Amino acid sequence: MKEEILGAVASNQVVVISGETGCGKTTQVPQLILDEEVGSGRGGFCNIICTQPRRISAIAVAERVADERAEPIGRAVGWQIRLVRTYTAHTAHTAMTRDTDHLRGRCTGIEKERRHSAHVLYHGSAS
Repeated sequence: MKEEILGAVASNQVVVISGETGCGKTTQVPQLILDEEVGSGRGGFCNIICTQPRRISAIAVAERVADERAEPIGRAVGWQIRLVRTYTAHTAHTAMTRDTDHLRGRCTGIEKERRHSAHVLYHGSAS
């Protein structure tokens, strides 16, 4: 499954991953992408934005991923809720609420700063 996901991300502008709750779409897929980018020497250019419907979800996702990577929050993994954030220019994975202005601003800032695009993982609702 890992190779299939990474191959799809590498060869497509848009990839839709659907799965049961708890299957790793939010926590494992971003780490697969980040690990692949780091292993390929592109870690410094990797930016993953994972949107969440609620503030508490975004913080919990960022804390869990940071914990799984054994890194402090705000380093490789951070979060943003409205104007409060725990990421820096070097953060590769940001969990945030679906505030389109902040999401658009983060993606635009990434492209201006580093001249590359971001991986955006949108957590949608089935209803």
